Amino acid sequence: MNWYYPEPTLGEILSDSIIGAVMAADGVDRHQLEATLRRAGMILNTAQDSWRPPRSEEASRPAG
Repeated sequence: MNWYYPEPTLGEILSDSIIGAVMAADGVDRHQLEATLRRAGMILNTAQDSWRPPRSEEASRPAG
């Protein structure tokens, strides 16, 4: 774990021996899971970067 970041990285989590044992028991491929999670993260980051809060006049309009 990196001293500057209190949460472990994805690589650290997937390298953990207990996590590895659970994934093996469940038939999960570490590299495929890591690739899927990284793609999902990139998609979420892209969506978050493009999201803009509504302007104040749009936010004050009643829904419907």
